[in-house]
Amino acid sequence: MVVCDEWLNSFEAFHNWAMESGYHEKLTIDRIDGDGNYEPSNCRWVTRTVQSVNRTYSNTQTGHRGIRFSNDNPNIFRATIKVRQKSIHLGTFHLLEDAIAARKEAELKYFGI
Repeated sequence: MVVCDEWLNSFEAFHNWAMESGYHEKLTIDRIDGDGNYEPSNCRWVTRTVQSVNRTYSNTQTGHRGIRFSNDNPNIFRATIKVRQKSIHLGTFHLLEDAIAARKEAELKYFGI
């Protein structure tokens, strides 16, 4: 993770970007691409809930948050999402891409991202 030179060398530049990009004291800065740098094109202001959903998890079975192999069949993917401490089953899928799409759709529905 690297902070861009513009922000690193000038608080005023960061402050201006923050004010123009929706800063609010109840929001946190979030990288759109978790592997990318802290720079204007890769950052946004989001709630803590949205930021927690945006995390990258490499310790899951598939490398995708909320997607696991089915207990009955390792060739089937099971997608879930947790909302208000309740786990919601989104479906089972033959293709990883379909499970990812279902998870992203649920993130949009429940968290607006």
